[in-house]
Amino acid sequence: MSAHTKTSYVISHKIARNSKRFSDGEFIKECSLDSAELICLEKKEAFENVPLSRRTVTRRTGDIARNLELQLQHRAVNFDLFSLSLDESCDEVLCKSVLKINHVVDVVTKIVNFIRARALNHRQFVALLEENETLHHDLGYHTAVRWLSLGEMLKSVWDLREEIQDFCVKEGNGIPQLSDADWIADLGFAVDVTALMTELNVKLQCKGLFVHEMYNLVKAFMRKVAASLKPNGGQHSHPLANTEGSRTFS
Repeated sequence: MSAHTKTSYVISHKIARNSKRFSDGEFIKECSLDSAELICLEKKEAFENVPLSRRTVTRRTGDIARNLELQLQHRAVNFDLFSLSLDESCDEVLCKSVLKINHVVDVVTKIVNFIRARALNHRQFVALLEENETLHHDLGYHTAVRWLSLGEMLKSVWDLREEIQDFCVKEGNGIPQLSDADWIADLGFAVDVTALMTELNVKLQCKGLFVHEMYNLVKAFMRKVAASLKPNGGQHSHPLANTEGSRTFS
């Protein structure tokens, strides 16, 4: 590998590690040429031969990523233990899939979008809440990468489900799930389990925790969720009826 090519890889690696745009390579080259002209004019041609176009930086970054993956695969053969770390967006996708609450989240998102995405609907809904003097005065949006915002959105829809149903029917957009006892039970479960998940996330982020302590926290969370999924005499009731702060259905 020539010095020019190696330099191209080194600079591309720094661009990628610092989350810079691939096109920044062209700016770096321009700065290098100006510097060479002032400091070492005889070396300017060498800098000119360093490929740093956007496409080149893109290819170099891909090459580096594949090389790192191969190194990891080679070293992983000798690993005894693995530690898997997921960011919050991955945690959310996995939990919704495993807990099978997508049918709840999809409907709740549709409800919130119907009310919040249209300015007139939103103003009318807020006015209805103020008229009824409810504890909640609005619905919050859910950002797709934040588990906490999902829990807050589910909780607000749970607390305002009757007002939401009345409003949607009045606007000619009734939500049949809000009249379905089974779906309402699933909504209650989703509210509680997201609250437990948020609580777990907060506890796991505490400083100074040992691995066995984190393991115990996760196991305790799993026991709570597992207990909530046990059948109740063949009846579909609120899954977390025996946990603190749970809701019941008639």
